[in-house]
Amino acid sequence: MDKRTPQMDKSINLYATTGKLPGNIKRKFISNIVAFEKKLQESSEITVFEFLGKPEFKKAEDMYPDELILELCRFNKLFEKHCISLEMLHVYPDDVIYRFITDELFQKKIQDIRLPGYWQHFIYEEFHPNHPSDIKRQGEEFIRVLFGNDWRFINSVLSETIVCNGKNYHRNKLDEFYNIFLDRFGSSKIISAEAKLESFDEKTAQVVMNIKVDQSRFPLKDNLLSILINLENKFEWWQVNSIQSPAFQTGL
Repeated sequence: MDKRTPQMDKSINLYATTGKLPGNIKRKFISNIVAFEKKLQESSEITVFEFLGKPEFKKAEDMYPDELILELCRFNKLFEKHCISLEMLHVYPDDVIYRFITDELFQKKIQDIRLPGYWQHFIYEEFHPNHPSDIKRQGEEFIRVLFGNDWRFINSVLSETIVCNGKNYHRNKLDEFYNIFLDRFGSSKIISAEAKLESFDEKTAQVVMNIKVDQSRFPLKDNLLSILINLENKFEWWQVNSIQSPAFQTGL
C-alpha cells in the first residue's frame, strides 16, 4: 500500500539526483525516528483484534461464499484504516484467508503503536509456508537474474557458497562462471521456462528448470536447456546452493 504524496516523490527524486537529503527532510526523518522510539518504549503489547477495535465477526462455517467475500472486503477496509497490511504471495480460497484472519492473525500480539505513515505488515506465507511454490519461484528468479544479466539481486538468490558442476564458488567471486555463461548464452533470450519440482523437505529441495532459448553458442537440441538446481532453506527463505548442467562445464 503506497502512501507517497507528490511532495514525498519530489524529495525522493531530489535525494536520488544529489545524494544528499535537504536539511528539512533530514530533520523530519530524525524527528520521526525519535517519535517512533518514544512510542515503542511507552507502548504495550495487544492483539491485532484489540488493535482493530474488537470488530464483530462470524465463523466462516456460518456464512455463504458471497458473505465471505463481503466480510473480507470489510476486513480490508478496517486494516487500511488502522494501517495494517496483510499480503499473500499466492492465491488461496476465501474461506482459508478468512479463517486465518479470525483464528490466527486476530490473536497475534503486536505493539500498540499508532503514528502517521507507520504500517504493520503481515505475510500469510510467514505463518503457513508454501514451499513448493516458493522453491519454483526462486528457481525462476535465478534464471531471470542469469539471463537478464542483472546481478544486483544475486545475493538474495544464491547461498554464500555455490557449487557449479562440482566446483565450489563464493557468490561474490563468480567471474569464471559468469564468463562461461556469457560466452555461450550472453545474447540468448528466453522463449519459455518451466520449473519442475523434483523433491523437497523443510530444509532442502531440488528443481529442474527447462528453458527454451532463441539461440545458443552451446549445442542444444531444439534450443532446450535443462538446469538442475538444488536449494537450501536458510534464514527462512530458499537459496540456490548448487547448479548442474552440461552447458556450464569448463574446458568445452
